[in-house]
Amino acid sequence: MTVRPVLWKQRRRKDGTCNIKIYVYPSDGPKYRRTDYHILPTDWDEKTNRLKRGAPLAIKINAQLESLVHRIR
Repeated sequence: MTVRPVLWKQRRRKDGTCNIKIYVYPSDGPKYRRTDYHILPTDWDEKTNRLKRGAPLAIKINAQLESLVHRIR
């Protein structure tokens, strides 16, 4: 099973932020689970699928994302 956070750029808010969703690919097809976090696309690291170190609240949000990924697995 593949589980990882992704930045959902398809639907931006008025302030330019995007929602972070958890991508889950089980055997019955891919699904995306919404989180409560919205960030600017410039603060997202595509290679690691985490917030960049200089982003506001990056340590806290990355820890929460890691916790969500482990709970889903």
